[in-house]
Amino acid sequence: MKTHARILHLTALTATLACGDSTGEPLDESTTTGSTTETTIEPTITSVDTGRTESTSLDTTMTTLLDTSEGSTTTAADPPEIEVSIEGRPVADGGTYSVATPVDVDAVGETITVTIENVGGSDLAIAGVALQAGATTHFLFDDSTLDPTLTPGASTSVSVAFAPQNGGRKQVEVLIDDDDPDEAQYTFLIDATSTPNTWRALMPSSLPPARFNAAMAATDDGRILLFGGRVASGMRVADTWLFDVEAGDWTELVPPTAPSARDASAMAFVGADAIVLFGGNETSGPGGSVTPRADTWIFDLAAETWIELTPPTSPSERFQHAMVAVGDGTALLQGGRSEFMMEMADTWLFDGATQEWTDLAPAMDPGTRSAFALASDGTGRVAMVGGNADSVTVVDETWVYDVAGNTWSMGAAAGLGLQFNNTVAWLDGDTFVTYSGKNDAFSNPVPGTWAYDAAADTWTDLAPEGEPAARFSHRMVSVGGNKAIMFGGLLINADFSSASAATWEYVGP
Repeated sequence: MKTHARILHLTALTATLACGDSTGEPLDESTTTGSTTETTIEPTITSVDTGRTESTSLDTTMTTLLDTSEGSTTTAADPPEIEVSIEGRPVADGGTYSVATPVDVDAVGETITVTIENVGGSDLAIAGVALQAGATTHFLFDDSTLDPTLTPGASTSVSVAFAPQNGGRKQVEVLIDDDDPDEAQYTFLIDATSTPNTWRALMPSSLPPARFNAAMAATDDGRILLFGGRVASGMRVADTWLFDVEAGDWTELVPPTAPSARDASAMAFVGADAIVLFGGNETSGPGGSVTPRADTWIFDLAAETWIELTPPTSPSERFQHAMVAVGDGTALLQGGRSEFMMEMADTWLFDGATQEWTDLAPAMDPGTRSAFALASDGTGRVAMVGGNADSVTVVDETWVYDVAGNTWSMGAAAGLGLQFNNTVAWLDGDTFVTYSGKNDAFSNPVPGTWAYDAAADTWTDLAPEGEPAARFSHRMVSVGGNKAIMFGGLLINADFSSASAATWEYVGP
């Protein structure tokens, strides 16, 4: 065995110190027993006279750092290091993996393999892998092949399959609990969608009576509030219903007070569990006379109560107007009419925090309009489609409103023809989807699912399979991502008994 160079150096230094100082006197703490001399070396600086002044320091910890075996000094092993991939594609901590192939509702998609590898220098311990947040009920998970301990270079896996129970885009968060010192809580999202451009009739266990001209608004957490409208007898009602999008079911609420029975009112979500309702029509008298309202109500979703507000200013009385949420707890109101051939063109903003109205008075507007479709992307852009200009003249126009600039601008012609009493909902990206409506006051409704691309300013006939029967005076709202929910409407012109109670789901293109 070779002697380490540093050991030789230490031996030489010890021998030198044992010889005493330059006077030839022995060290202070030397003792002699027979022929054997014991020398105690103090861990201090000792001077050696070699013709020049020199200090030598002996570090008593040195021997703990020495490796007497052949080779270099020993170092600690590298820590474990986790690396994750899905179907051969790396997925970073905090990243997203998108499933490429859409899946039909109630079907099971292809199984994807989540591979976990240890690329570090020590064993990696995996306490568990789980689907911990998001749409967990829409994914199948199997961890039966998971190895809880991975030696350096080893790998293990779990499997996930998308199995949507209802339509739309779904995301689930995957958590890997491991002992990588840098990524001990490794999380990522799996994103998937059901088959696009698809209508599907829902089958709730309970549902509101058939109706048309109801008010409907969606929250930001998967609920839809419905109020009033006219039922199949033609009577106006004042009932309040809540739809749970995930559960696919309606629940009737029984608040202690409520707005009066009415139809053609409008509602919008303004955050903090609140939905604002404005206006509507209470009666239809002889000769077409009406009783429009100008009252403002808030529905508190948490308390399940209606509260009437008395703001200092508000829009004038009206019905067949529209309201949409435009972000930051505010809602936009547009147009409507107060009597036959008395349409309005004003634009108002309701602030959910202050519970006050502001007349925005944009420099240009779409003109007088009623029974049109209005939808917002929730962040500052609103699309307005079709409508009636003067209770007689139906228009084929698309207008876009910019919230930040308080400006209306005319877009492409709708392309779907003259249309009113239609509906529109915003879906992912720049897409606004409209469905059905009437071309004139005397004909039955026309079918058709069309998409308006606000960025390209173009309309496209989507022609989905399984489209519902044509209708008018129905309601449709976006429920986040690429899905909308539609309810009610009339299927036949001038026939209240054709009112629908169907609830439909549409998954966008």
